[in-house]
Amino acid sequence: AGRLDIAFAGTLMLRGIPRILEEFRRRAPGIELALHEMPSSEQVECLRHASVSAGFLYGVPTQPELDTIRLRTDSFVLCMRADHPLAQRPVIRLQDVADETFLMFKREINPVNHDAVMALFHRVGIHPRLVHAIRNWFTMLAMVSQGCGMAVMSGSLARLGCAGVRMLPLAGEPAESPASLVWNRGACTPALRQFLACAEPLIHDEAQHACLVA
Repeated sequence: AGRLDIAFAGTLMLRGIPRILEEFRRRAPGIELALHEMPSSEQVECLRHASVSAGFLYGVPTQPELDTIRLRTDSFVLCMRADHPLAQRPVIRLQDVADETFLMFKREINPVNHDAVMALFHRVGIHPRLVHAIRNWFTMLAMVSQGCGMAVMSGSLARLGCAGVRMLPLAGEPAESPASLVWNRGACTPALRQFLACAEPLIHDEAQHACLVA
């Protein structure tokens, strides 16, 4: 018996989290799972203060009180409007779209994603024109489909099948979009230990399957 408050960044549901939740509910029906969608940066603060039990978030936090299990690797892709002249290419170089407008989160919404995407631009010598007005991935996809700009995003979002956009792999060495299951080791209850014991092998299975598909 008991209750676990599990935080999650919305689009990480595309990286195997529903399977973990379903299996845990099957194994531990007496433990209530309460799910809370929230930005990754907010999750870190909640985890540090033990106001949530665990979180699925972007990045790999370095705070000493937090422990992590890495979720499966995902690579960044370029999302553009489906009728863009370059949309039918098999891969795309960021240099080829250097003059386009790019949509991004404000850094405080998703600092890990923001910094990783900016590092990609800097690596190829691009100073992008940015629009920082978006608070979630679904709004970003909708804005790209309506011609408001392009976006560098996690490739798993292609599973959503959003009409009007194309997801193109980036040329060169793949750039990872890291994510983790995180908890505060000082607030690890018996119920949370059961959850982690359920989640870890499923996360490893998901990672191995992703490697085989790649």
